[in-house]
Amino acid sequence: MNHFLLPTPNQISQKTGFTVLPSQSLGIHIIGKKNDLFFSAQNLKNHLKKVANIETNIVSTFEENKLGINLKLEKTKENYQLDITKNAVNIKASSTEGIFYGVQTLKQLITQYGLKIPQLSIKDSPAFELRGYYHDITRSKVPTLDTLKELVERMSYYKLNHLQLYIEHTFAFQCLPELWAGKDPLTAEEILELDEFAQKHFVELVPSLSTFGHLYELIRLPKYEHLNELNINASELPHSLKHRMAHYTLDVSQNESFEVVQKMLKEFIPLFKSKQFNICCDETFDLGKGKNAKLAEKVGKGQLYVNFLTKIIKEVQKYDLQPMFWGDIILHSPELIKKLPKDLIYLNWCYNGNPSEEPSKAFAKNKVKQVLCPGVAGWNNFMNAINIASANITKMTDFARKYRALGILNTDWGDYGHVNMLANSFHGLILGAACSWSLKNPEPNYFDKAISNIEWQDKSGKLAGYLREIGDSLHYSIRSCYGWVNQCEWQTQVETKIRETSPVVYTKGKA
Repeated sequence: MNHFLLPTPNQISQKTGFTVLPSQSLGIHIIGKKNDLFFSAQNLKNHLKKVANIETNIVSTFEENKLGINLKLEKTKENYQLDITKNAVNIKASSTEGIFYGVQTLKQLITQYGLKIPQLSIKDSPAFELRGYYHDITRSKVPTLDTLKELVERMSYYKLNHLQLYIEHTFAFQCLPELWAGKDPLTAEEILELDEFAQKHFVELVPSLSTFGHLYELIRLPKYEHLNELNINASELPHSLKHRMAHYTLDVSQNESFEVVQKMLKEFIPLFKSKQFNICCDETFDLGKGKNAKLAEKVGKGQLYVNFLTKIIKEVQKYDLQPMFWGDIILHSPELIKKLPKDLIYLNWCYNGNPSEEPSKAFAKNKVKQVLCPGVAGWNNFMNAINIASANITKMTDFARKYRALGILNTDWGDYGHVNMLANSFHGLILGAACSWSLKNPEPNYFDKAISNIEWQDKSGKLAGYLREIGDSLHYSIRSCYGWVNQCEWQTQVETKIRETSPVVYTKGKA
């Protein structure tokens, strides 16, 4: 029987025949006194209305109904069990989250078959505790609250449970009104509403805030330009997407640098229910190259980094939160990991099609908690490089399994203006969901057919393949176009090649 499910269930037993759900008087039965299953029932009811155009009744009862759909909490070894029998559909789980995930699987079957669904039995559990998506909302394009809610709904449909939004200046800090003036930021009320909405969909909204490097908009303000590691008057320079990506690290020798970070954290932290906080601290390119050059020669750039990083970590821990941070800089001095506070999560990122295993091995050797962070290969591009993203996501997930990482945080950055559309990243988002839930990665042809059917209702199963071809056919990156227009002097051999010949298509990192 040619049906598709994403993520692929761990155990599925196909039976003979179909179950035909009635188009009238179809009941969704919540078994027992657990009315906290009402949201899952309502989620299924809305899907049946949208896909099959039928009205259903949600009822609470003590006994399973021999007709219709039953949702029941009971002890199971699996996250959820889904049984489609001759006359009824039964979803059982030990938790409300498990019931919700069982409902998502049933919704995918209804999307493909309507009210006549195949009889089968599924036992399913996730491979990783953390199954996440990281979305850049700070580089030129800030999504509306409605868009972010749609993102949460799509994530939950594919059983993702962790969302981070990358913020430098696109939150309306009351303590720094000049930082976001004229930039249409998210407000505190919007984040609170999104946090509540995400929780209902079993998605944890985890705060992510730049606190060390990548503070371009902050350090360009006349009030704070003296906090720049580089000795320049940034407020007098024209706006530059290139400099925004490559510079603007805090001067770690000034107390005021940390005081500004403290002020931002104090206002941002209370908006989230999550007990984790991503302090970022990646790509501190300028550290020790300006005002702290002599100090860096004396103690080392790695020690400079660790000293300021530790202050931020302890500030976050003061609020009883578990810090996480990007692990690229500490990997230059892995011997310093032992000097960092305990109970941290190291975000291990790499975005090319053939990622190195060494960072995963290094973090595992140091016995720290790590999350593998692949990418959807959409930044700097007009269309996602799906073949590169697919290779990257699957290999990084393999490393996560091998080194027993906490999970996967699949990234979608917005370098050089975030021109690419969010929908173009759905292939990578859903592949990340499929890989991080299942015990093994989906076979590529199956996945492309499955996502074409489930996400885009393309019965031919060919749409994903066309999107791959489009991604491979693009010969100009946004970064390249920006460089030509602004006559940028790129530093790398890659960018020299871009100027002299036909441009390379894809970049391999965030900057």
